[in-house]
Amino acid sequence: VVWSYPPHGRALRDCLVRLVQHSRNTVVIAAMSFYETEKVECLHQALLEAMKRGVRVTVIVRPDHFRPDQFPDHSTKHLLENGLRLLGVSSLHAKGIVVDENACAIFSGNVNPFSLDCQDASAQVELGLCEYGDAKILRHYGKWLTELETKADFEYA
Repeated sequence: VVWSYPPHGRALRDCLVRLVQHSRNTVVIAAMSFYETEKVECLHQALLEAMKRGVRVTVIVRPDHFRPDQFPDHSTKHLLENGLRLLGVSSLHAKGIVVDENACAIFSGNVNPFSLDCQDASAQVELGLCEYGDAKILRHYGKWLTELETKADFEYA
């Protein structure tokens, strides 16, 4: 279990970074929103490096919180140019990550500076549960996250 709370610690961010850094094949992230990752530099860099290693990185967002007329933002466009696959699933409220079917986490934060950077005045208290290896508790959640790709309403270009 990881907690992030201002002004102490960025445990949720650091957990996500570690998971992405150790990925070998696939990363699927689901969140209501995903933006301004350049302000969470270590995560942005970990995503870029994973894609350079050949890892397939997919992010699934809720379209009404990530409207195509306003997003993707500059940092998300940069990730898209480097291979990120960005999908929209209506009514999505799930937040989590599955990596190589070997690690899975469910968390309360979105993937943006307000949820992941505890130095920001508007940062929230966030938490996550991560399971590695033979995921017994989160096994079905990880499978569902992976299957979300097939439920996408559209793909951001």
